[in-house]
Amino acid sequence: MRTSIFIFLLFAFAKVDGANWYLDSYATGAGNGTNWANAWTTPSNVVWGGSGVKAGDTLWFSGASTGKVYSSVLTVGASGNSSSKINIKISKDSGHNGIAILPAFSINTSTNVTIDGAISDSFVGYRNPWLIDGNTNNMGFRTIRTNGVGLYITGVGGIDTTVRFVEMGPHGTSNNIGDIHAIQLQNLAEMRGLVFEYMAIHDVQNDGINLNSVTANPTNFDALIVRYCSIDRTGDDGIQSTRNGFTMLNCMLRDHWIGLYNGHPDHLQLSGTSSRYLKIINNVFRNKANSLIIGELYVTEGSTIGPIWIIGNVFYTTGDWYHRDIQAYGATFDAWRPNGDNGGSSPAYTVDSVLTSTIDDLQVLNNTFHFQRTTPFKIGRVAPQDETDGDGRGTRSVWQLFITNSAVIGNSFTHCKYNAGDVPSVVSITGNGAPGSGTNGVFYNSSDFVLSNNIVAGQNRYISYNGTAATADTFGAGNSTNFPNINTNIFVLDPSDTAARNKSIPLLSVTNRIPEILFDMTGVARGADGYWDIGALEYSHGLITSGLVMRIDFADSFADGILTDSSPTGAAPALRFGKVSSPTNWPTAIMVTNPFTGNLMPAANFEWYYNDGYGNYSKSGDYAGVTNVTAFKSLNKMSVFCWHLFDQVYTNIPSDQTWTPDNNATLISADFGEKGNWVLGRHGEDFPKLTIWPSNAANGEFSMGSIQDRTQNAPYGYSRTLKHFGFTWDNGTAIIYSNAVPVATNTTTLVTNLVVRRWLGLGCLTHGDHDPQLVNGDGFDEWPNNGWLNGWIADARIYNWPLDRASISNIVYQTESSWVPQGGGGGGGEESGGGRGSIGKGSSQRINAVTATVQSLN
Repeated sequence: MRTSIFIFLLFAFAKVDGANWYLDSYATGAGNGTNWANAWTTPSNVVWGGSGVKAGDTLWFSGASTGKVYSSVLTVGASGNSSSKINIKISKDSGHNGIAILPAFSINTSTNVTIDGAISDSFVGYRNPWLIDGNTNNMGFRTIRTNGVGLYITGVGGIDTTVRFVEMGPHGTSNNIGDIHAIQLQNLAEMRGLVFEYMAIHDVQNDGINLNSVTANPTNFDALIVRYCSIDRTGDDGIQSTRNGFTMLNCMLRDHWIGLYNGHPDHLQLSGTSSRYLKIINNVFRNKANSLIIGELYVTEGSTIGPIWIIGNVFYTTGDWYHRDIQAYGATFDAWRPNGDNGGSSPAYTVDSVLTSTIDDLQVLNNTFHFQRTTPFKIGRVAPQDETDGDGRGTRSVWQLFITNSAVIGNSFTHCKYNAGDVPSVVSITGNGAPGSGTNGVFYNSSDFVLSNNIVAGQNRYISYNGTAATADTFGAGNSTNFPNINTNIFVLDPSDTAARNKSIPLLSVTNRIPEILFDMTGVARGADGYWDIGALEYSHGLITSGLVMRIDFADSFADGILTDSSPTGAAPALRFGKVSSPTNWPTAIMVTNPFTGNLMPAANFEWYYNDGYGNYSKSGDYAGVTNVTAFKSLNKMSVFCWHLFDQVYTNIPSDQTWTPDNNATLISADFGEKGNWVLGRHGEDFPKLTIWPSNAANGEFSMGSIQDRTQNAPYGYSRTLKHFGFTWDNGTAIIYSNAVPVATNTTTLVTNLVVRRWLGLGCLTHGDHDPQLVNGDGFDEWPNNGWLNGWIADARIYNWPLDRASISNIVYQTESSWVPQGGGGGGGEESGGGRGSIGKGSSQRINAVTATVQSLN
């Protein structure tokens, strides 16, 4: 009886999931939204509130592979709450998954809303700005509209709302028919918990994101977060924010919509009362008609500007951009007041000017500036000047500006002010260096405002600082004019560089306040070797070789029957065995594309031969055997990883079958049936997993974790996507990783050491104390006669320690060494406004791959 009461209470107090509602423009039923057959057919028909979509509910959009079109705007008519949001999602159901296209979303004054266009919930998006175009693969919502915005929020609507995996554009036309933004945040009453992430905004007549006003100006960081987004070709600003609390992380902002010049087109315009709690970290800013960042930092009497953190960004103009000559500044941060004159009144700072203000906690750290025509970096104020009466008293600024607790450290300025000699300065920090005496000026000293370990190199090498204009090296403190050896597509340092590598100072003192500084935009940890580099991208020291005891990278000739072990020892090559006295069953060399970087990688294609008379199951396959397993024969700590793709087209199968599944497909096998043996592969399941044996019993195995990522409606793990898969092991604890994402963690007390019995198999299942020769045996599972792989393997590795997440991410993203994304990382000239196909030069096609995050940024 007690048990029954307990179960009853569990059900009584269990949280009830919200209702599901459905929207499908092809539906022909009752139109009440209760299921797909009776779905609402247009967004304007959706019922909100008591009898419709309300807090905790989900509205599902039906999509299609080529895009299902909806003719009206979806206007959200109800609010969620902190525990039960209103969710608007693209369907994952068969027949309804894909892309939905509509004019716009209007959240209006609703709060606690999530708009999630993720086609797949298992998709983990790019956070590396250079690769961020790959996120369009998972964007199931797209807004297109020539005469209006794509997303509208007003009033109290700026509270606890997230919009993700949505593509927006084009919005507006080159005919310039009025203010048209992609996202318009208009006259908000309050703003907190507002997030835009994994979005692609492009071809917008005015601003990509426009925030004009918030009644209650935020007093903390992260009130509005824009992260992992691309913003391309806007006619005015990429983002205009007029209020505090703005954060931008790991975004790519590129290019101007040629032919449009609306207002003051900047990639990021911080204006109005946007002067406090600002974070601009790990972004790329390229090519804009005016400025890459302009901070018109509004001052009031006795006010403080800051904190403002500008960290890890790349600001650059490509040399062939034909509109570059109109670019005003790279990044400017000026105290500023509205236009007007004080009419000659005394004191000088009355009416439209103020007497004093302070810039406090302005941190400009580890940025890269390249190829800027005019002043690439400026800090100070708009010069006080008289508008009408000649009395010299300021009308657009602050009479006495103090700078405190601020720093410019570890930045690289190369080929800036390329059209001039050493005057005027590349880095302009206004001020005479005096501590302030009540006179008109900008005041700080070298401890108030630190300038150290910066590079200013190229035709112009000047810095204006502390009342002095001189070449950077004049100021000492690690400042230099030595030109770094750097890749000017993505600005990674060359291994031979001596100007920027290890030349900055560790900024550990700020990491508690600014933890984002610990990793650059590609996920490489700063100072991992004990030194910090100058510039936005930390040098990566190449292949992770510490504890690497086997690496089959398939980069050599296959003809000699030896796949070289490229680990530091080179002692564990994979060898060809095949059928007795015959060089058969050997994989073929292929090249595959890393789905995250676009780089080509050598790999091996393994074929499975159906019904060829070999083995217990009358089939065989390609395989390779590693016989020298001394370095990893028995380890209590280790890591095993490889790239793989299951189920290529099968050969020699019955004509009435289009393909034949094999749910024993093996990637790497250390044998089975004895304590500590392990197999990485499917081993009787639909999904790849790690299987181990806790005792000397062939059928006593259990799984330590799998990745259930098969393509919908394709059984037995069929997948056309190259994935990185493997595990780390630490005295009985296994962490399973897929594309650098930990997907399972399990612990056993039955096994401490993982053991290879005699030889390691690639592409086959091994068993028994026998040589790895393929023979037509005697009915016992003693040879590689089972678990054949039909698919690809690339870069198979074994380490004798459990790799951390940052290291695994560096392997997946190829940030172990210098890398250049396909297409050169965003090369050259501008594109005019247009369609989806021009998102990112060199990246016009969607990358058909599930993508992974740089986990070290989490």
